[in-house]
Amino acid sequence: RVFQKEYYLKNLLSGKVLDVPLLFGYTKDEFLEERNGIKINTIQLAVVATVLSMRKTGRHKNSYCYEFALDMPGEDRPGAFHSSDLWFFFETLAKCFRPFTGVHYDLARTMCDSLANFIRTGNPNDRKGINSLLPEWEDCLCLDGNLMVFDTTIMRKRLESEQELFAMAETFLEQELLSEIK
Repeated sequence: RVFQKEYYLKNLLSGKVLDVPLLFGYTKDEFLEERNGIKINTIQLAVVATVLSMRKTGRHKNSYCYEFALDMPGEDRPGAFHSSDLWFFFETLAKCFRPFTGVHYDLARTMCDSLANFIRTGNPNDRKGINSLLPEWEDCLCLDGNLMVFDTTIMRKRLESEQELFAMAETFLEQELLSEIK
């Protein structure tokens, strides 16, 4: 049995986690705070720090990152809040009170199928050609199109397009301020 006795990100970055493929991500509106005059998503910062560390150590090849950017429907206009992606990954929209429409159900099917592929094979891509509608994921350690963005349309973008965030993540890693990334 493996138990996490310390902060998970610290264990991951220090190599105390099994070297297996990972699928991880964040929702665009979660845990927003201001640091050094920049408004950032601290979970996105942790994702960037993780990718940087994985590149340096060569661990966790064939890992995949995503951003869930779809604003949730409803009168309260909550945005893409923490854990709102789970209704889509587990395809449980019907269990929620929010007024989802066809585009939401289509996205949920795509996300759920990608997750099922990852669980089955360690890769979210459809290697058997069963579902030609699934997007093609790139390993987050590559330098182009390494972040899958789930919104009303699905696209890939470069995680590195957030240069200030990368610089901040480098500083956190160099100064070992991992406990400050929450």
